[in-house]
Amino acid sequence: QQPMGFTNSDSDVLRVSDEDILKRVRSEDLIKYGYENEFVGRLPVVVSLNGLDVEGLFQILKNPTSSVILGKKFDFRGYGIEIEFEDDALQRIAELAYKEGTGARGLTSVVDRTLMKFEKHLPDIDLETFVVTRDTIEHPARELDKILTNYYIKTFQKRFLVRNNIVITFTETAIQLLKEKAKETQQNLEEVCNKMLSDYEYGLKLLNWDEFTVDEDIVRNPKERLEELIKKSYERT
Repeated sequence: QQPMGFTNSDSDVLRVSDEDILKRVRSEDLIKYGYENEFVGRLPVVVSLNGLDVEGLFQILKNPTSSVILGKKFDFRGYGIEIEFEDDALQRIAELAYKEGTGARGLTSVVDRTLMKFEKHLPDIDLETFVVTRDTIEHPARELDKILTNYYIKTFQKRFLVRNNIVITFTETAIQLLKEKAKETQQNLEEVCNKMLSDYEYGLKLLNWDEFTVDEDIVRNPKERLEELIKKSYERT
């Protein structure tokens, strides 16, 4: 593939990719390379394989029989959770796996590494469906925190409504403070809310309220704020 004679620049040199060279390999080339004649003679066909690009890895994941996706669905189904993957998530997995340079094996590594914490924490909550999005792949810790926060807050709200017939809501700042308390006490958000707002069940009934919003002041001083609310209510009457 090398030109003969003088050349003015590198552009005069004929460049051939490794993949193109491998496509031209014949049996005699293998023998020259060092393979035994008897071994090469037992190979009726010589073919070359191209490296997988991002699109190739994506198509592996999209295949209905993909062992990577089916295996992960089987794992989560064991916890009673149906897991689904959006196409954007599969595309991002393919991109990350391509960067690892290990071919299709990289797909399993990326999926297992990304979903490890989800597989550890989601079985602890009553979750039936888990949809993996591109954000899930790019920001797993953040997305897991969103799922757990939403679940525990919603669960507390439902139980508070059933027990007291009162709609309770939380400001974003209050939720952030509650998450900090949960981390400090190694409890989940629902447990923190139950303990902190236990007196509010009776207090809000006494005030005859049917809805209530928890703000950051209540999170910082729950008892003092409840006493203030009750005191103001009596002063009005």
